[in-house]
Amino acid sequence: VSAPLYQLAWTAVATTTTSVEAGDWLLVQADSCESSWLQENLASAGARVHCLTLADANVADWAVQVNAALQEKNWRGLILQIDALSSLDATTYSCTLKNIERCRLLLELWEVHCAGETSRAQRGLWLVTPAMHAESALALAPLQGFVKGASLEKRLAWGGYLELKDNTAAS
Repeated sequence: VSAPLYQLAWTAVATTTTSVEAGDWLLVQADSCESSWLQENLASAGARVHCLTLADANVADWAVQVNAALQEKNWRGLILQIDALSSLDATTYSCTLKNIERCRLLLELWEVHCAGETSRAQRGLWLVTPAMHAESALALAPLQGFVKGASLEKRLAWGGYLELKDNTAAS
């Protein structure tokens, strides 16, 4: 009987953890003026969060206000938080289209703000929505299509899309 040609042995590898500073985040709330559960959870994780609420502003006002806020600090990232959609009707669909425009605008502003600074621009814009239900899934479909396109076309600037199950239990 000959000896085996190969032998497999598992060896424990020491792991190291690196601490990453949470940094300063600009949280843009599209619809709500209330205290944000997302803001509270980011702050509890060590992030410094500046909240900018632009509920009724038109696109031109959005651009001016967000651009001014972007100039204030060296932001770690930018988050667009939108509220839940409760039903499918003309108003809801209009709101979805407005949110797509807001997201597109923020993506462009972030890219301009970080021009030439690849390390800062990477994964900068995040979109956060509450959980979709059957009533709102169809209304949010165009927004999800935009998100997919943005993630493919703007890989460096696009952070991601988070759909949270419960507004009160974000972690």
